[in-house]
Amino acid sequence: MLTFLITIPLLLISLLLFGLGLMQSAKRGSNARSFMTAGLSVWLISIVIGALVFIFV
Repeated sequence: MLTFLITIPLLLISLLLFGLGLMQSAKRGSNARSFMTAGLSVWLISIVIGALVFIFV
């Protein structure tokens, strides 16, 4: 249960950042790549944190 409480907000943040990147990409914005990279990075970090919490708690 604790794993989900920790990882769900991080996953929502990553989806938000990735979605902003997709919107910027549709508008031909210059920040699209950085938003998408940040979204994927937060997503990977949330997987690692979730795994660590699952293992040690």
